[in-house]
Amino acid sequence: ISVWCSAMGKGLREVVLWGAKIFFRLIKEAVKKVAVTILALVIGGGLLWGFVAWKWAPVVGSRVVLELSLKGGLQEDRTALDSFLFKPVCFYDVIMSLEHALHDTRIKGVYVRASGDFSLNLAQIQELRESFFALRKSGKFVYFYAPTFGGLESGTYLYYLASAAEHIAIQKMGGVGLLPLGASIPFAKKALDFLGVTPFFVRSGDYKSYGEIFSQEKISSFYRESMEEMLRCLSDQIAKDWVISGRILQKNLRHVMAEGSFFDKKALRLGLVDSVTYQPYFREKILKKAGKNCVFMPLSFYSQTIREAPATKGAVALVCDAGNIVGGSGLLAKNEIHQGKTLEIFRRIENNPSIKAVVYRIESAGGSPLEADAIGYGLTRLRKKGKKVVVSMGGCAASGGYMVSLYGDEIIANPATITGSIGVVWGKFGLHELWKKLGVSWEFVSNSKGFPPISSPHAPLSLGQQKKVQKWVDYHYQNFIHLTAQKRGLSLDTVEKHAKGRVWTGKQAHEKKLVDHLGGLLFAIQRAQQLSGLSAQAPVIVFDKQPSMGAF
Repeated sequence: ISVWCSAMGKGLREVVLWGAKIFFRLIKEAVKKVAVTILALVIGGGLLWGFVAWKWAPVVGSRVVLELSLKGGLQEDRTALDSFLFKPVCFYDVIMSLEHALHDTRIKGVYVRASGDFSLNLAQIQELRESFFALRKSGKFVYFYAPTFGGLESGTYLYYLASAAEHIAIQKMGGVGLLPLGASIPFAKKALDFLGVTPFFVRSGDYKSYGEIFSQEKISSFYRESMEEMLRCLSDQIAKDWVISGRILQKNLRHVMAEGSFFDKKALRLGLVDSVTYQPYFREKILKKAGKNCVFMPLSFYSQTIREAPATKGAVALVCDAGNIVGGSGLLAKNEIHQGKTLEIFRRIENNPSIKAVVYRIESAGGSPLEADAIGYGLTRLRKKGKKVVVSMGGCAASGGYMVSLYGDEIIANPATITGSIGVVWGKFGLHELWKKLGVSWEFVSNSKGFPPISSPHAPLSLGQQKKVQKWVDYHYQNFIHLTAQKRGLSLDTVEKHAKGRVWTGKQAHEKKLVDHLGGLLFAIQRAQQLSGLSAQAPVIVFDKQPSMGAF
């Protein structure tokens, strides 16, 4: 190499640099080609998939049994990208499909099968139960299969849903576990102290328990009281519905609830289940009941065949939001409610003259009051445009979720919805003691006495800062109280009595006039149609969120 370099009149260093440039240039070109190829495949595949989704639609036969698979949960909202990629159906897809099947003569019945990772919330279960009973009343059957309903573990939620079916089957060696409702709550103060992490939480309302699991060693009397009362109310609802459905006789209720766990033969003897079999044979039994030439069809396919009539005389818009209410655009996040995305949908509805009413479905435990207020303003604008707004609460619409709900013409909750929590809490975790243990010190330099800021994790809250935070929290709490009183037509004293950060079930909230009606999504749509003067056949247009980077 040295001889060659001398002949070329170049030094070894120049040759090496020249070779390196050539090498990296080739690598760069190769990477470009690979990237372009991948991009072309993604775009081409996406266009092909979109074309198939647009052109292809399942065909419903003359005799069909809908098959609903409940594995995991059912999300309340989705983006337009979810629809494009054939993501699993949402909760409203299931509810609307079952409602459509009610009047479809081709549908002979519904077969529901569930697995061990079943995770629907109680409010969703109550809505599905109503749909099952409606189908049965119309002459269609509902058969339910699960390998087991818990046995020694709790299968209370799953069995609560199944008890609305005409026929329940489990697998041999399966069981039914109707264990009491409860909550296991960890308290991490000692662990955080050991790590050197100091939780700082300030609240308005004795029952506003968020933060206690970090700042306390055990449950407070207020937290315990609220949880016990809520669990009692939910348990009473479940037990009452079991008796109404005929699955458990009133005289046997106490015994069944006390014993809790039943193996397959005893569950069959008590009438908790109707047969013990295996899934393939249960499917054969269903087809025999449905009649000759009957076939199964996944409900997810059936939902794609439903086409709403054109909104010539007005329509109802359905908007679903789920997650914590947070700031930002939501570009890199999902399962969150961002005012930007929600208000964008509201503006599209504002400018659509065919939309006469809006059903806003919300599933949220709360979040930023600033963002909640912005979404509330968007609902107010819709009402000022002459559109009726009905808020449908999902499994939870508490704190900021309840604040948003106040801006509708009516609020509808399921009996098991978790709502209320009219209170405010602020918190942060101080890491100053942890830094000391790690040998890290922080110095703060500023031209003002207000530094470091209150939210800084690197410094504790001073006494003055604690007073400032409490003043801020109290201010927002009073705003929340006054807003609730104004929107619900209640006195401030009455609202204060029901507030203090305490959570209520939908049934309790209805008794305290915090919501207008008890019911699910279908009832909310009916109310929207009635309030806006639309017919019961007025179409429902679902407004999906636009996709974001968080969807990938």
